[in-house]
Amino acid sequence: MNLVVNTMRVYAHELEVKMKVAYADPPYIGQANKYPEKQEVDHVELIAKLEAFDGWALSASSPSIYDIVPMFLARGIKPRIGAWVKRYCVFKPNNNPAYAWEPIFFKPARDGSRKKNTVRDWVSANITIRKGLVGAKPPEFCGWLFDLLGMETEDEFYDLFLGTGIVTSSWEIWRNNRRKFE
Repeated sequence: MNLVVNTMRVYAHELEVKMKVAYADPPYIGQANKYPEKQEVDHVELIAKLEAFDGWALSASSPSIYDIVPMFLARGIKPRIGAWVKRYCVFKPNNNPAYAWEPIFFKPARDGSRKKNTVRDWVSANITIRKGLVGAKPPEFCGWLFDLLGMETEDEFYDLFLGTGIVTSSWEIWRNNRRKFE
């Protein structure tokens, strides 16, 4: 008697598991005066809050890297660091070279899979202008962010600093467009 056994491997990334993913784009350290609240964010507390999510990202300014990295290390966290490279940015007097990129500290919700396209750890996108708030992120950045975090359409997304609402509205557009092709 011949017995045929069909073996099947199931990997976590192939299961439809709903992840909770957060994005934090707070006023950058030392920049709170540019926002209506005019209040500095406690980044130690914010990092602790991010740890509760399956995946997360934190936008920052390049000068604040020296302040933020020790906060992560003190909690035993070694995040990846991506970059938003600004093709167009504002050139300010007495700032040469210009601040033309921003670090993105991140922890993907899912491990990378060879079944998906590889995502770069940087994106090149123009800044937004006249969106009502300094530092509003462009939709191109948002789409990259969702891919960077390994997000799927069934995931729950939490925008911890709503600002203009662009990131949250971009999430809805991104997930609706992805659903069309699933």
